[in-house]
Amino acid sequence: MSGYDISSTSNEQVKRLVRLRERRHRDREQVFVVEERRILERALASGHRPLEIFASPELAGTFDGLEFKTMSPEALDRASYRKSSTGLIALFGYFPRSLSDIIFQPGGLY
Repeated sequence: MSGYDISSTSNEQVKRLVRLRERRHRDREQVFVVEERRILERALASGHRPLEIFASPELAGTFDGLEFKTMSPEALDRASYRKSSTGLIALFGYFPRSLSDIIFQPGGLY
């Protein structure tokens, strides 16, 4: 037993995460990918919850109340957008927003 929920780079979840690098796949699933711990922390502080989280065992226990699937370093590196993973991949659902939701401010940055 490897001690990981996902250890193989040929696992279907890893293949799915690789496909999600392409916008058409993200659009089809209505998800976006977060690979930074700091961005995940900001999203959580804003009340957003990820649909799924894949992480190294070291990071999996650092966020109370969230369920993780642990991945081997090789699987995380394969699934990551980057050349090497930060140890975390989180999937969030698209937020239902339109241009009419934006409150334009004079001198604002858009």
